[in-house]
Amino acid sequence: MSAPQFFINFGDMMSLFFRSVYFFNNLDFGSYSWFGRLIFILLILAVISGFLYLLIKTIFMKRDITMMATIIGQEGEVEELLDDFGKTGWVLIYGENWKFKSEKPVKVGDTVKVIKNKKMRLYVQKVEDF
Repeated sequence: MSAPQFFINFGDMMSLFFRSVYFFNNLDFGSYSWFGRLIFILLILAVISGFLYLLIKTIFMKRDITMMATIIGQEGEVEELLDDFGKTGWVLIYGENWKFKSEKPVKVGDTVKVIKNKKMRLYVQKVEDF
C-alpha cells in the first residue's frame, strides 16, 4: 500500500470515527431504560474485547519460520562435535548448520538422519543404524 493510499484510508477511518462520536453524543437515551443502556454498553465492550483478543492473538502467534516440520527424515553430514563423547554437535542440512543430539556417538563426516526435533534441536541417528 502506498503512502497516499494509506493516508486516504486513515482519513476515512478518522472521519467515520468522528461521525460516530457526533452521532453518539446526539442520541437521545432518555427513551431507553438503564437496563437497555447497560446491555448496549456490554455488547459494545464484548465486540471490542473480541477484536482486541484476535489482534493480540495474531500479533503473538508462533509461526513455523524455519520449516522444522519438513526436516524430519532428512539426511545431513556431521560438521563439528561439541563434546568428547560424540553425542552433540552441528550437522549440515539444507545448507544450514543445526545443533543435534544423538543417543549413540557419531564422528565428524558421518551421515546422520533426523528422527525428531524439539525446540530447534535435532535428534539424529547414524544412517547405518537404520
